[in-house]
Amino acid sequence: MASQASYTSPCAIRGSYRTDDMVKFAVEAAPWQIVVKPLDGRPFHNEKDYLVTPNIILYRERFKSAIKVCGLTPENSFTFSLPLSRGNQLQYWNDEEIANRFPVSMPDAADAIFDDGQRHLMVIINLQFLKETFTEETYDNLVKISRSRWMPFAQERLCSLATRLVSILDETASYPAILSSNTAIETLELELAETLSHIVSSQNVSRYRPGMPQSRLGLRKSLALLLDEKTSHRSISELCDEATISQRSLEYAFRNTFGLTPLAFQRLRRLYRANLALRNTDNLQASVSEIALQNGFYELGRFAQYYQQVFGELPSSTLRSQDYLRESYSSPLLRKGRRVESDFRQLLLS
Repeated sequence: MASQASYTSPCAIRGSYRTDDMVKFAVEAAPWQIVVKPLDGRPFHNEKDYLVTPNIILYRERFKSAIKVCGLTPENSFTFSLPLSRGNQLQYWNDEEIANRFPVSMPDAADAIFDDGQRHLMVIINLQFLKETFTEETYDNLVKISRSRWMPFAQERLCSLATRLVSILDETASYPAILSSNTAIETLELELAETLSHIVSSQNVSRYRPGMPQSRLGLRKSLALLLDEKTSHRSISELCDEATISQRSLEYAFRNTFGLTPLAFQRLRRLYRANLALRNTDNLQASVSEIALQNGFYELGRFAQYYQQVFGELPSSTLRSQDYLRESYSSPLLRKGRRVESDFRQLLLS
């Protein structure tokens, strides 16, 4: 099922989104840049209710199968997540301990495991808006805290904040006239920024490191290259040169963050590109072997094995299916109905 926007105005969008297609979910997750790997044999399902304003994206999300999500968090944004109900396998950055804290990020590597029963809130806030709203000291402290990837917060206060965000989603669904009021939307954004400012001000920032480790910076640069259509085929040594990181450090950063090697992440990215090529080709003469070779797979038996592990079917089945032909992709989290401006879309148009 595709995105279903229930109300759209010049000020905001309030709607719902449902899909049983893992690849479609990954492509339409923009402004996130992610790939998804299934962790169990259950059918994929994602649903979210979302509110999109000029400076904030807020959505409530749930899954019905275990998946691993990895890639990059939204550019030029501060992002955080609050749990509503926890799945048994929930992790962020290979860390299972989330009591009395919640995950936060400025542009950085994204890594999480979600499973059946997992329900959470995601909040994405424009960094320029925060710079203009916060004091310089508060914004600098937010940057320091984000480098640690976790915001300490008492459990009862975390639950109170989650309840308030859920009420915003419910109120804007019940009273869509709110979305047509510039004043109401501006007030909503400023109140959320003020709440975040109070949380930051309550932190002991002296415990945080002054800068981001070089390996984290190298990881982020290499991820951007791997997720970029123009540079995704480069060798690991070439990625290391461009990201100014040693191969050993990059290997450690990938394993520590994703539990994957750089080569395994690159292979997963190439599998997604192959899947999109197979499901969207207009060429009746196209073959699995041709598309596999175009995406760097020269051992066709191994390609089919990897492909089936991720997508649950053989590449030949995807090629023969009429379900995907000329399918369009549009993220519900982008304002003004913008189509997904991603490397995935570039692939479809090339």
